[in-house]
Amino acid sequence: MKKLYCKKCGHKINSKFLFVPNRCVCGANLNEWEEDTGRSSLRYLLCLLLLMLPLFLIVYLLRNALRNSILFFAFILVISMIWLRLADGLFVRLGIVKMKNIFIK
Repeated sequence: MKKLYCKKCGHKINSKFLFVPNRCVCGANLNEWEEDTGRSSLRYLLCLLLLMLPLFLIVYLLRNALRNSILFFAFILVISMIWLRLADGLFVRLGIVKMKNIFIK
């Protein structure tokens, strides 16, 4: 995997499990996206759809169980949030999503 570095201070960004942290040690906000063309946004949405497709299929196949159990529904909701955050970190590392204060080596 490629390494992430802060544009302000040049410090290596420590990320665990492909998660991108919200702030660098210098205080730079790492959540801001760069302005991109519509083409890269479309590429992001297509990749996101492909990565989230297994989760959508699981929800579709287990929809009766989700209606009957609120705990199972909450568990699937937490898993989907974690999965989305992992996908976002993966897109930053692959260069599909460009962030303002991050450069990749």
